[in-house]
Amino acid sequence: MSAGGGEAVPFVLLFLFGGLGGYLFVAANRRLLLETSHLGLGYGFDLLASFFGVVLASGLIIPLYGIPSLLWRLVALNALCLLFLAAAPRRR
Repeated sequence: MSAGGGEAVPFVLLFLFGGLGGYLFVAANRRLLLETSHLGLGYGFDLLASFFGVVLASGLIIPLYGIPSLLWRLVALNALCLLFLAAAPRRR
């Protein structure tokens, strides 16, 4: 084990981003269920967006811009989603 202790940083970041992604899915699904009664709609949109995200990331963004640029774009996109969900008015 090194004195720096930096080996755990990627795993901690993966854990945090995974938790953030799970929270965003649950929060967005709750907002969607307030407007529609189709229970699988949120999951379907999530799968469709995941498919297009993988195709775009692996086929376009990584070859053109590289992995660091892709990671910064993902951070910005997740931050925008979190801000939108936090700031949007809640209907009851």
